[in-house]
Amino acid sequence: MKNWMLGLLALTASASAMALTPWQKIDHPVAGAPQAVGGFANGCVIGAQPLPLNSPNYQVMRTDQRRYFGHPDLLAFIQRLSSQANQKALGTVLIGDMAMPAGGRFSSGHASHQSGLDVDIWLQLPRQRWSAQQLLKPQPIDLV
Repeated sequence: MKNWMLGLLALTASASAMALTPWQKIDHPVAGAPQAVGGFANGCVIGAQPLPLNSPNYQVMRTDQRRYFGHPDLLAFIQRLSSQANQKALGTVLIGDMAMPAGGRFSSGHASHQSGLDVDIWLQLPRQRWSAQQLLKPQPIDLV
């Protein structure tokens, strides 16, 4: 009986952790002049734009999570950085989490990326572009 109750408690806790936040239910950016509101770990973004998913200089990972929106300044930074990496033949820049369409808290992962001003950029720069499957379920290299 005790094990059954512990299992039920664990299942309930994991189900609530996987539930969508109100922010994840917003499927389009908030209209208005681009503006980051609040901080990286407690904010939102007005006028976010999606990072173009097709680029010769970078690839966006986990697009099924819809975490590829950001302030236009962030998008310009990513495009400049990836263009410079391409010009120096360093490899393809891998883009991880950015913000959701209106920013806000994710149900899983980390607490940042809420205001549309930060991005996860992987340290590995593959010489060959990753397949769609690799991008959906990326396997990081062990650096330790």
